[in-house]
Amino acid sequence: MKVKILHIIMIVCAAGMAVSLSYLSYYAYGSYKQRALDKKINDIYAGFSLYTPPTASPPPTASPSLPPPTSNEPPPTPEPTPEPISDYERLSPLLEINPDFVAMLLIPGINLQTPVVQGPDNKLYLKRSFEGTRSDRGTVFMDSANAKDFSDSNNVMYGHNMRDGTMFRGLLLYKDVNTYKKAPVIETDALYGPHTWLVFAAYVCEPTYEYHKTEAWKNGFEAFLGEIQRRSLFRTNIEVTPEDRILTLYTCDYTFDNARFAVHARMLREGEEMPTVFEVRRN
Repeated sequence: MKVKILHIIMIVCAAGMAVSLSYLSYYAYGSYKQRALDKKINDIYAGFSLYTPPTASPPPTASPSLPPPTSNEPPPTPEPTPEPISDYERLSPLLEINPDFVAMLLIPGINLQTPVVQGPDNKLYLKRSFEGTRSDRGTVFMDSANAKDFSDSNNVMYGHNMRDGTMFRGLLLYKDVNTYKKAPVIETDALYGPHTWLVFAAYVCEPTYEYHKTEAWKNGFEAFLGEIQRRSLFRTNIEVTPEDRILTLYTCDYTFDNARFAVHARMLREGEEMPTVFEVRRN
């Protein structure tokens, strides 16, 4: 009888190990695929993101000791300088891969660079990769209620918190106030123009918190900004007013059951210079 029980226990343990190994293999393969896709997209983006129109080389200067050359031929016609292309045209290679592409999101201080899409709802890209295949990691996506040109008061992006460091995992680094010192600036290189955003708050919240309010909630925006700053883990010297546009990055958190983590940044105002000092203290 004891031998039979021991045999059953061994079978159960072996089955458990097989399931665990299968899951680990599945997760590792998913991580490999995501990193390969990230590299592919970032390599494509690197090929055109720094586009600048070429400039003509200055003509050679004649030696002062020699007389200028004489010729009856007319001087050569300079080649025309190519017209700068629009941001929409410049980013079109990513739009060709996915017509829902909206922008590249870049946070250099935490090594986060990822494409952002916008689907017809806030469910489609929870389980779909940038290339349209099924993926548990999904794709970082903009709230379906937001305008693609970032003209809303609150522009919201969602992404999964993956334990292998992909997607929006890096946002959790803002729990450490020292991360703000390294990454106070967020960039969005979008179809309708690039924008710079200054981080001013980050916090853990419950999933029912109305972080996703957009332009339709204009009357309560001042109170919303006050609540953001009350919840934030830190205070900065970045001023925010109801007239500003903000960017909200949102992901899962495991501080408590079904917790969420949000990072907020304010768009750099027209004509405003980049701050030379970013001050921060714990809230």
